[in-house]
Amino acid sequence: MFGTRNRVRDGIKSALGRVFRRETELPAEPYPPLCRLVAAYDAESASPDILYLGDSVLERVAHQDRDRRLVHEMLADRVAERHRVCGLSHAAFNPAVYLALVRCLTRLKQRPKTVIIPVNLRCFSPQWDLDPAYQFAAEIELLNAFAAGDSKSVPTFRPVETTRDLYERLDQTQVSIEGSPLTSVGQFRLVMDSTPSTTEQTRFREQQIFSFFYMHRLTREHRRVVALIELVALLRDFGMQELVYATPINVGAAQAALGVTFLNAVRGNVATLAESLGDSVRLLDWSEALQPEYFFHGKLHAEHLNERGRARLAELVAGALVTR
Repeated sequence: MFGTRNRVRDGIKSALGRVFRRETELPAEPYPPLCRLVAAYDAESASPDILYLGDSVLERVAHQDRDRRLVHEMLADRVAERHRVCGLSHAAFNPAVYLALVRCLTRLKQRPKTVIIPVNLRCFSPQWDLDPAYQFAAEIELLNAFAAGDSKSVPTFRPVETTRDLYERLDQTQVSIEGSPLTSVGQFRLVMDSTPSTTEQTRFREQQIFSFFYMHRLTREHRRVVALIELVALLRDFGMQELVYATPINVGAAQAALGVTFLNAVRGNVATLAESLGDSVRLLDWSEALQPEYFFHGKLHAEHLNERGRARLAELVAGALVTR
């Protein structure tokens, strides 16, 4: 590790403290994603025929971008002559949340013809999947209750407090990731929060972050994969089409840090996803579609795209819609 262990851990706790204060200060309000869904698909006028679900990839904009449009807005402009697009995204959303949102569609007056489902490979990783702030359990419960008809109006919602104790338990969780000497979530989080002072330390940190984000071994039994399978089945049961793609990741930077081992891990996980979805579902593999210059910066570990990257992703989606 870099620096002292206590200093790094104190840095993590300080950051968590800021998260707690921000969440607990938020007021209760009608749940915004459900409000947007109802506004789009429970009106008497024609509704958008495309629903574009997503996580932060759809909505993050780089500071230097002149074009501030989000991915779904770029797509809407590209396909305006043929389609209307409703974008519905939130940081760290995953297939379980998408499933709950689509269940709500089944009780609304209208439904989209096509639902676009990005599959972010990182959402299956311990870093994302186990993070207490990314569970959305209360949100899913609210959505399921609405879908079941328990409420005629959009229920109010206040984010559940994420306690420090939850993160301390998370840090103790044991993980095994090929090629990494680290054995717990806490060790990976310490490295992520560290400030390297040498080239060797910088390279080690990059390797461990990319490993933590993407090199977990995915199985069909993973709860998010199960939710994705159920989501596609629900869409088909109610006459909606799916467009499923693997979110672009910064494979150029990751391969520079980890070599072919990284590509093998990502391709293996994409293959597992495709096999889990079955032959009747076409998984568009765009995980390697974008070079480092399309991300916020060339060594970015996350999937956030600059204006060129968002435009390219919108172009890929538009092309896939044409060929359906």
